[in-house]
Amino acid sequence: MFFVFFPLLVNALVVFIIAQALGERTQNQAYARGEDAGSSGGG
Repeated sequence: MFFVFFPLLVNALVVFIIAQALGERTQNQAYARGEDAGSSGGG
C-alpha cells in the first residue's frame, strides 16, 4: 500500500507546486508590465 500511495502523494504535491509557481509567474509578469494583477491587496 505504501508504495502505491506515497508516489501518488508526492506526484500530487509536485503538480500543486508547479501550478502555484506558474500562477505567481503570470502575476509577476503582469506586475512587471505595469498591469493590475487583479489582486485587491495593497503592497
